[in-house]
Amino acid sequence: TGALGAQGLKLETSEPLMLGKDYYLRLMLTPEMSEREFMVFIARVKWCHSDSIEPNLYRVGLQILEILPDDKEIFLLILEKYGSK
Repeated sequence: TGALGAQGLKLETSEPLMLGKDYYLRLMLTPEMSEREFMVFIARVKWCHSDSIEPNLYRVGLQILEILPDDKEIFLLILEKYGSK
């Protein structure tokens, strides 16, 4: 699960992720967002900490480093529809 922001996203993971590490990520898309099945981008871990309620989960903040212009448009549509305020 996750939340989106204009420059990044927040995820929940079952394992901690290393601060400063870059990840090549794939986000599955719904037909209402795009005709494609997924988009890809590179993001860097900015913070990571265990959840206070569920200690077996980790909350991770990622900064988007590289994303194709078409994927950025889709990302902004997702942000508009599902992003946290």
